[in-house]
Amino acid sequence: AGKLLMRDRNRTKDSRRTPAAQSPKRILIVNCFMDDLRIPIRRKTKIPQSMAPVFLAGAFSARLCEITLYSELYSGPLENERILSAVDMLVLTGVNNSYDRMLHLSAYVKSKNSKVVVVAGGPAIRALLEYSKNFFDYCCTGDIEQLVAVVEEAFGRAYVSEMFLETGWLVPRYDLVQWMTIMSYIESSRNCYFRCSYCSLTAENRRFQQYDLEYL
Repeated sequence: AGKLLMRDRNRTKDSRRTPAAQSPKRILIVNCFMDDLRIPIRRKTKIPQSMAPVFLAGAFSARLCEITLYSELYSGPLENERILSAVDMLVLTGVNNSYDRMLHLSAYVKSKNSKVVVVAGGPAIRALLEYSKNFFDYCCTGDIEQLVAVVEEAFGRAYVSEMFLETGWLVPRYDLVQWMTIMSYIESSRNCYFRCSYCSLTAENRRFQQYDLEYL
């Protein structure tokens, strides 16, 4: 995982060890999506659908965290005020053209509750890192496992996935997914072994990785 990058370094460590810190945390993980046509539309049959929220959810304790996953690609823009105003942490991910959508959601949840911890990651954050620090509490530049360090720093080690602490793996939370009704996915690798001149993955020069068979 890459280096953990934060905007707010003033959170007190002592507060994470108080009994109140053991109360359940509400987590919302959103795959942000801005449709090419700029209209609020659902792309239920678009292939592939996002896997990122499924894996990111594996960073959180199933015992102490109430986790909601949302894919704007599948379900359309997230506009449910009840969901957005009732979270302790908002985790945002998406491809490059979803960056503005990340800004929208971050601004909205902060207007509802300024104490919400907003985490953003993905290629757009890596490309616009310094700019992103103005809007997000945590800007993740590494792989998905970096979210574990964010959870531990923001809430305490008790809120980290028990499975991750035992195995070192982020186990995907298929039980939380609503958008795998037509087709299900298993992610078997990271990054890409092609070198396409137009592609942001190539520009980042991130090493292609295959998951081992035991993990799959």
